[in-house]
Amino acid sequence: MKEVDGYVCIGKLDDHTILYGPSSEEADKQYQALTTNDFTPFPTHDLAQAALKIIIETNTFQEVIIETIRMSIAEDLNEVDSLSEEALIVLARDAFGWQIFGKYVEGRPSISTLPCGYFQQNGLLPFSDKQRANEAASQILRQGQMKPLLASIKLEKIEE
Repeated sequence: MKEVDGYVCIGKLDDHTILYGPSSEEADKQYQALTTNDFTPFPTHDLAQAALKIIIETNTFQEVIIETIRMSIAEDLNEVDSLSEEALIVLARDAFGWQIFGKYVEGRPSISTLPCGYFQQNGLLPFSDKQRANEAASQILRQGQMKPLLASIKLEKIEE
């Protein structure tokens, strides 16, 4: 089980949201999308705050905030049962990095016949039960030919 615990910067633009952690590729870059840095959050609030300032200066987001993130990623089937039931997401890697899938929301972008939507385009809404997350994972494997992983997620706003 991979545990993720720290801080993320969240940039919001219309119906799209990007979660950022520290850069894993470029030493001079302060931030990188969580889906391309292998789900590594900022270890401290101060580092997230420094990145937040740069994100605000260099992007056109309507809002940028910092939240705490806690994720448990089941890396094999034996670990799925120990995941929390309340807030589940499905992760799948494609040629561009990780894709995060959550609850299907009417009117929000989704993937044709998959029973889910992009987590970062559905308002950061996870699945509310394991059965729906498992159904989505099964269809992602079958239709998308991507190996899915299930994860529990908890994002919490920080009172500043």
